[in-house]
Amino acid sequence: MIDRQPYFTALVLVLLALLPFAGCGSTAQIGGDDESLSAIDALYTAVASRRLALLEQSVARIETLHSEGKLSQEVHDALQPITARAKKGEWQQATRDLHRFIRAQRRER
Repeated sequence: MIDRQPYFTALVLVLLALLPFAGCGSTAQIGGDDESLSAIDALYTAVASRRLALLEQSVARIETLHSEGKLSQEVHDALQPITARAKKGEWQQATRDLHRFIRAQRRER
């Protein structure tokens, strides 16, 4: 008879290693505010097209929306590492991160 314990242990370790990538945590939600949605869309355009001037405008708009209470602290905090990456020239990873953030948004009915 084959001892399956080592295989089971290896499988559990692999699954635990993949857990952080599974999207188990909650994702900050933008909500239905048209201005906020438009600002995130502009941010995506800036990052994906690698346009620094548009990035700066988008970040300024997001800061304004946050200070006006239209963009939650949770969303603001989620966008900070993405915009920081883009500002450092890590455009491709920033685009991936922002794409992942946008895809995690729930549609309002």
